[in-house]
Amino acid sequence: MLATLVFPAAYSPSPFASLAAARPRTAAAPAMTELSLAATVVRDVSALPTMYALMSLNEYMTHRYFQHLEFNRPESLPWVKSLVERVAGVPAAEQRVPGDGHVEHHAETYDDMSLKNDERWRANKASQSLDDDYYRGTAFHWSATLIMTVQMLPSVLPTYALMGWSLPETLAILLPSMLLHAVATRLLQRQMRESAGGGGGTAPAAIANGGTIIADAYSE
Repeated sequence: MLATLVFPAAYSPSPFASLAAARPRTAAAPAMTELSLAATVVRDVSALPTMYALMSLNEYMTHRYFQHLEFNRPESLPWVKSLVERVAGVPAAEQRVPGDGHVEHHAETYDDMSLKNDERWRANKASQSLDDDYYRGTAFHWSATLIMTVQMLPSVLPTYALMGWSLPETLAILLPSMLLHAVATRLLQRQMRESAGGGGGTAPAAIANGGTIIADAYSE
């Protein structure tokens, strides 16, 4: 009879043990809340610097390997060319990018940002390759902004997903950032060329980006 009473009592949970087990859980709740709040603040504060870093990296790679045609050098980015060869079957030696006239635009631009326009230069193939563009590379076209935005997606989407941003939230950060970049670039180019007294004309907003509108207001 005594064993019957003692045995269940020895293995039954103590009310004090239950309270002790519950106490750490109640104490941990505020710590978890503080951690979540701190992580959210860090994420929000780092959103724009992260976007700026990714935009800078994208612009550097595009400017160096595409616009300045460094991709066409045999020793440049061998791992990329090897991947393209495996996927698309194009031999690495035959992989070349055409560029977008940026090198020719540099050749036509003096250090003071004015443009060459003498007969000797106009007879050059580099000069003639810019004839299809009325603004001769001086306008930052909407198409360039679109291309850069698409280029940003492979790096921006996974990065911001890891930071806890949803797809709509990520696009709400990316698209205004790209527009601001385009406007600032166009404004800077126009101001430098106007101060030099050169340029191929002012591109309307329908052709280039909204930097033209801001530049008009800025110069008044």
